[in-house]
Amino acid sequence: IVINFHLRPEYLGTLYEGIAVFSPDGRFIAANRSALLQLGSDRFRMDSQTFNSLFRLSLARLLDQIRYNPHHVLKLTLFSGTEFFCRVRSGAAISPSTLLPICSPTREVIRLLPSAKNREILPEELELGDTRMRGLIAKAIRVAGHDIPIMIEGESGTGKELLAHALHNAGPRRDGPFIPINCASVPEGLIESELFGYQEGAFTGAKRKGHIGKIREADKGTLFLDEIGEMPLHLQARLLRVLQDRTVTPLGGNTSYHIDLSILCATNRKVRDAVSAGSFREDLYYRLNGLLLTLPNLREREDKILLAEKILRDISGGDRNITLHPDVIRIFERHPWPGNIRQMHNILRTAVALADERNLITLDELSEDFMEQAGPFGCLEISCEPAALKNNKDGLLTEIEAKHILAVLDKTSGNVAAAARVMGIGRNTLYRKLKNIGNYSA
Repeated sequence: IVINFHLRPEYLGTLYEGIAVFSPDGRFIAANRSALLQLGSDRFRMDSQTFNSLFRLSLARLLDQIRYNPHHVLKLTLFSGTEFFCRVRSGAAISPSTLLPICSPTREVIRLLPSAKNREILPEELELGDTRMRGLIAKAIRVAGHDIPIMIEGESGTGKELLAHALHNAGPRRDGPFIPINCASVPEGLIESELFGYQEGAFTGAKRKGHIGKIREADKGTLFLDEIGEMPLHLQARLLRVLQDRTVTPLGGNTSYHIDLSILCATNRKVRDAVSAGSFREDLYYRLNGLLLTLPNLREREDKILLAEKILRDISGGDRNITLHPDVIRIFERHPWPGNIRQMHNILRTAVALADERNLITLDELSEDFMEQAGPFGCLEISCEPAALKNNKDGLLTEIEAKHILAVLDKTSGNVAAAARVMGIGRNTLYRKLKNIGNYSA
């Protein structure tokens, strides 16, 4: 039994409709990514679901309704109250290439998950359970295909370029090139020639045959302007003209070239503030900001552990089922993550290398710098009450940390090296903490 559904009836029959497959007895068998996104889950968490556990209408009643009018658009309501518009096909053939099997996350299934490096990621794959990300991705999917310029804001390392690439893959120019340029990393004297291109002999040191430029490279595809807020003011007017006229003229040339491209841009600071300060053109800002997507930083996300598990699968290429020790999970949940997803990826890549052939990441595989950055959260026992941490006043957290350090030292008979290993920090770090405690003589 195949159900094609969407929150909006006009999306039925398009690439954005959800497809869910149920067995005759109502078991959830498979779904495409759009279906999982709209249901707010993933294929592993849907393993125990049935049609009757999801929808207020029983499967038997649904089949009765379509018996005499199989092409009729019906309404289905989740127990949460969300309404879908759907068409139902009983015994229909489906394309398995578009569907993901609903199953438990066993080692055999994880082996089948392709590496992110070897495939084109889609926006819905970036949603792993965080509420803000779910709303952001849903917005992005709704505007895909409408040629609306999108501006992505977020701290460094939150995955702005990954989201931009996913939006390109979901748009009408997915078969064209995705051309990124970082406006902050290119020297100011070169960014104009890199972006707009130049003719042969346009300036000293120019390539013999000139340079096509990033804008023309992105023709029929997507131009991704990373750190757009760092673009020099004098180039912003020229970029605005290109976007308005859809033509570009290389440096030193007289010929204008027509371009057909999508524009995505990203920034790690609020461009509105730059507009107010006069360092960014207001007209260019509104030309680029058709839709603003603000990526949450990692420390605020609700799906940190699911994200870590996904990164581990990508690092291992699906060949190993690498898991996190509960102590590592505890620290990951509380860590401030100033480097966001980029930091998590580097920490886990190093941890996998240090683990050799072992499939469990423990505190021993986490770097000393990372543990120091975790601060007291890296040392607290799991039994510590969250309320005590949340309402930390008058040095309460320091007192808890000191008691924990002394307790671990007591268990290790005063062996500082052994105590440091137990707490997952470096020996020098522990000596410094002991010196601050002042009640211990090393």
